[in-house]
Amino acid sequence: MAITLAMTLVELSDNSAVRITDTTADYDPGDIQAVFTTGTATITPVIRGIAYDAIDVSSYFDGDSQVNLIFDITPVMLLISSVAQFSASDVMPDGDYQITYAVDTGVGEDDSLTESLLVYGVIEQAVLDALRLTDINVLTFEENLRKAMIRLAHYAYMIAMIQSSYISEIENLRASLTTLENMVENGIY
Repeated sequence: MAITLAMTLVELSDNSAVRITDTTADYDPGDIQAVFTTGTATITPVIRGIAYDAIDVSSYFDGDSQVNLIFDITPVMLLISSVAQFSASDVMPDGDYQITYAVDTGVGEDDSLTESLLVYGVIEQAVLDALRLTDINVLTFEENLRKAMIRLAHYAYMIAMIQSSYISEIENLRASLTTLENMVENGIY
């Protein structure tokens, strides 16, 4: 019998990883251990159109239990041609993620699945930090009001981007994220 892969994706709240949970319902008895023993399991991320090396996750299949099939992709795991692109202190980069999960049991059952996720933790933190900042002792009322309005515009743009991510095309989403990053970095609206 063939397997039909299923998974969920979520960005961890501290932006340290993207968590992938295998929710496949039709593993036959012994399939999971077979992947560990003779098969393969990989996760291949593409972030903002940049393809990273496949990440081998077959070691998670030891023990023949689906409970173990939760994979955290961290920045240090993102390699291009085996060269690290991030350090241990980095957070997951913002962008549109296309995650391909492929499993081959080694006994004639295999499948692959690609899911999408919008990761926006870095820019969200920058927008929220800007909302918290106040220069009351330094600026005039008008200057404070202008800065507050700009920060609220950034926040509104971010919320609109998140809401539209459910129906937007990847190119539009990528453009929205880049625009918001530029707005926050340059303090414009």
